[in-house]
Amino acid sequence: MKRIHTLRGRLTAIAFVVALVAITVLTVAFNLLLARSLDHDANHRLRTQAAAATTTVVERNGRLTLRESPDDAALDRQVWVYDGRRAIERPAASSATSPAASCGSTRRR
Repeated sequence: MKRIHTLRGRLTAIAFVVALVAITVLTVAFNLLLARSLDHDANHRLRTQAAAATTTVVERNGRLTLRESPDDAALDRQVWVYDGRRAIERPAASSATSPAASCGSTRRR
């Protein structure tokens, strides 16, 4: 412990603590900014997909139907479309995913 009592030892200890605090603050700030950016990107992608899906939904005689187009295969794999509780469009999904999507279709916002 004799090293900490010297001026050189104290300066080294202070520099170490300052560096440790600075690295911790920078790491936390980086992770928060990264999480915010990734969240924004994911929300933007989902909004874009939802907007694309709504262009294929048409109301006819009080019922929702889908307008099929040749290049909507990627959209069909990821989007569920419900008219009330009735599924109009449902992608091939696992047995665990389909009931979860069906339960979510009854919620009103």
